[in-house]
Amino acid sequence: MRRRDFIQVIAVATTWPLAARAQQPRTRIIGVLWPGTTPPASPRMESFRQGLREAGLIEGTDFLIELRYAENGLQQLPELVAELVRMKVDVISPAGDFALRVAQEGASTIPIVANSDDMLGMGLVPSLARPGGNTTGLTILSPELSAKRLQLLRDFMPGLSRVASLWDPETGASQVTQTESAAQSMRVKLQILEVRRSEDLLVAFETAKRGAAEAVNVFASPFLASLYREIIDLASRYRLPAIYQWKEHAEAGGASLIWAEPCSDVVADRPDCCEGRAGCQACRSPRRATDQIRAGHQS
Repeated sequence: MRRRDFIQVIAVATTWPLAARAQQPRTRIIGVLWPGTTPPASPRMESFRQGLREAGLIEGTDFLIELRYAENGLQQLPELVAELVRMKVDVISPAGDFALRVAQEGASTIPIVANSDDMLGMGLVPSLARPGGNTTGLTILSPELSAKRLQLLRDFMPGLSRVASLWDPETGASQVTQTESAAQSMRVKLQILEVRRSEDLLVAFETAKRGAAEAVNVFASPFLASLYREIIDLASRYRLPAIYQWKEHAEAGGASLIWAEPCSDVVADRPDCCEGRAGCQACRSPRRATDQIRAGHQS
């Protein structure tokens, strides 16, 4: 995903309330909503801050970041959104489709710039060209990429016939549907393993091993991303090669790990509250993600 585009949309979004109310410049507050039980793994927040600096914004002067993460589980997200609303943040940046839905339900008047897995497929916006309401952001086409990662596994492991997929049900069924379709075309037996809580991981890997899985495909999910160290440890313990959404997960894991990440993205067009403001980086036609996927292996 192109971080620069996402950061530019965030930067522009912080100016929408200013333009609407003709206020004097002040320090803007960016509320980051993370659905994981721990803070985002490095280098997410570091890169986020770096991108804002590259956009010419100074932390502490132009903006402040208020990070909220679901330490007590996803059921805590509505409470965290309400907290950000009470703080009168200028923009909310949720990660993943579930967090985006909760933000939409709880913050109807605050600009939302989402980093989404499949906002269109999940019905969170009517279209990418005109998302409407107060929502804009990026979608990383997770269903297509989850299926692509299965293909990469097959390319990397000739003769692969059984793959277990770790799936967070809160991300919706589209990743399952597209990956199952890809698996059928490749004659690979796919085992879908639900992971709703961190405690489910051990059971999932035990089930994968009993099912004679030869590799693991970790579906896109901020929640699963927050558990990457636990997943890496279990993959090593059960001697199962795994493919991940982000390269940092493979880089943190050592032997027999594969990573794949998109090199492009789709940008949703402006929300209605932007009103075509000159220079708005969200006011552009959506760009379809390329088919280019990078893959690597650590031996």
